[in-house]
This record gives sequence, C-alpha cells and structure tokens, in this order.
Amino acid sequence: MISDSPVAVEKAHRMVEEVEKLSKTSGVSDSYAYVQESRMQDTRMTSTFQQKQEVDRKRYQKMYTSSAIGRGGKFSSPTPVIIDEHNTKEVAFKHAVDEALVEEELEGLLDAWVQWRSRTPDDVPLDNKELTKVRRQAANIARQQLGEAVRDGSFAAIDEALRNADQIADVFPCAPELRSTLEYKAARINWE
Repeated sequence: MISDSPVAVEKAHRMVEEVEKLSKTSGVSDSYAYVQESRMQDTRMTSTFQQKQEVDRKRYQKMYTSSAIGRGGKFSSPTPVIIDEHNTKEVAFKHAVDEALVEEELEGLLDAWVQWRSRTPDDVPLDNKELTKVRRQAANIARQQLGEAVRDGSFAAIDEALRNADQIADVFPCAPELRSTLEYKAARINWE
C-alpha cells in the first residue's frame, strides 16, 4: 500500500538520493538513467490487493501487464508459417515463365510451355490476372521483335520473329490479337 503522507514522500526522496550516491561512488557512468528508472518504478507501484473485477475474471480473460508484453512474446505460442513448396512443377513453370519475360526471350517462354504441355491449358498454374499479364508482356515482346526484324530487313530475322509471334498467338499464352498488330502485318508483307 502506498502512503501519501509527507513523511513517506520525504523518506522515498532520501532513499533515491542514497541510491544516487551509491551509483556515483561505484563508478556507474549512467547514474542519471538509473535514477530516472528508479523514479519511474516508484510511480508504477500499485497495490498488491486485486480489485473486484480482476478477482471475478476468468484465466483466459487475463490482462497481461506491460512487463509481460515486454518480454518479447514469452507468453505467446509459436505461430505456424505456411510456405509454398519450391520443387513442384508449378513453381518451376512459373519461374521459367518469369525468367523468360525478364530476359525478353520468347524461346524461353515456349520452352516453359513445352515442359508443361503434358497438361491442358486449363491446368496452367497461373490465375487469370497473371495469365493476362504474361499474355500482354509476351505480345509486347513479340511486337518489339517483329518491328526490329522489319527495320533490319533480314529475311532470317523476319522469319524467326514471325515463327515466335505465331507461337505466342496460337500456343502459349494464346494471344491471337498479336496477328492484328501493325508490326505483324508489316513483317508478313516483307516475308512474302
């Protein structure tokens, strides 16, 4: 129990001053922080008698003190973490597709599809949003390659760019709109 009498307050101040003197003589360099900490502890002191609400509270409704929370989760149970598998065909396919798109290699995209072709296109491990993104990126890469091949004027470059564009339009990721682009039409005219 804490008393608010002037005698008790004066006694507490004397005790703090004694602790301060001891810390100065013991060579502790951070005595101010120690005094502040002791003052803070004095202000946090509460009665040891439980209040009526705390007595009636069930164990599972217990409120932890700030010191219990500050112990770094000592009272919390471990939380399971679910991670994706790293060695499945789906993960290998996604990795191959991402790598091919980053390197802008349509051949790599088609190689990933060849690895996956034992299954139907409905089983592709990409959701609609991801598939649309892959389709858009692949079509943009194919358009870029077709434009470069037309500017280069080489028959071999145009032929390779057209084969890649046809694969992107027909096989994977099924982007038939690629055939209606200006780059595809210009490459088809130059090829014929």
